Amino acid sequence: MKSLDKQQGYTLIELMIAMAILGLLAGLAIPTYMRYQAKARQAEAATNLGAIFVTETAFFGEAARYSNFTEAGFSLAAASNRFTYRAEQTTSAGLATGAVQVISAAIGPVTPDNTIVPARSNLQQFTATATANLDEDATIDQWHVDDVKRGLTTPDNNDITS
Repeated sequence: MKSLDKQQGYTLIELMIAMAILGLLAGLAIPTYMRYQAKARQAEAATNLGAIFVTETAFFGEAARYSNFTEAGFSLAAASNRFTYRAEQTTSAGLATGAVQVISAAIGPVTPDNTIVPARSNLQQFTATATANLDEDATIDQWHVDDVKRGLTTPDNNDITS
């Protein structure tokens, strides 16, 4: 039989040092991961606003005006959106009504419309917006697309950094 006198293990100090190193690494990695995850979720806004642009352009070709999501025929493919989308309705003559249609966020809070770039539509132009608070801070992140496809690559208001 082997003698128990030769058994070795880790001391309490060695275990505490290992735990401190793991805690430090986790403290550095988790915020970076959260920012990366929030930036990846921004792709939803660009994709859906691109689809809104295509839908509004097709509706303009048929009706010679822009309008809200329902009238133009836009709907989200799935109920897993994190952004709140807005578009303004127009009359059959293409006049803005001031009534903004909202597609609410299914995941997360419904965010208010920022006034940086408001949702609007009329005979000649449209702007649809997407707002969310992906990083859960005081700054609401907003994107938009308009009739000349501006706004898809640069957010209006965004504090998520890489």
